[in-house]
Amino acid sequence: MTDGKPDWVDKAARLTRVALSGDDDARERRDELASEHGYDARVREDGTLVLHPDDWLDEDGVIDMAAFDPDEAYEIPLDGGGYEEARDANSALLERFVEDADEEDAFNARAFVEFCENHHAVAVENVRQKHVDKFLNEYYIRNVWADDDAEECVEESVSALLKEAGRDDLYATK
Repeated sequence: MTDGKPDWVDKAARLTRVALSGDDDARERRDELASEHGYDARVREDGTLVLHPDDWLDEDGVIDMAAFDPDEAYEIPLDGGGYEEARDANSALLERFVEDADEEDAFNARAFVEFCENHHAVAVENVRQKHVDKFLNEYYIRNVWADDDAEECVEESVSALLKEAGRDDLYATK
């Protein structure tokens, strides 16, 4: 597998994350992007995006081992990406978000960011719907000691943070 990856690979991973949250247009855009670069895209059962050259496949869509070269492929874990990367991305996002947020929204945003980083090593821009649901329906209830005002607006707070992260394709409801 290739270590250094071109920008289009990161874009394909982002589109795949959006597609996994239910956006079929994002999947189509990802497939078109991969195709433009001569690649085929698929998501393995373990949640990893695999991008490999089209010419690896024979006429039946099976990998031709004679064409196989692992240095030509990309594997991108879709869940997470590492704590350090998540923390850096989330720190910048949180800084932008809290500038205009009220106290309750800032409190809830910090709780969601902490959840994303510590439990999934994922930046908010890369979360999936399952992360949002788990935060609201499990983590927040058991682990965030919010006052009544913050608890009352948690869905709106998380939705606003997701929008700031460019993820308004997700929804925050209990």
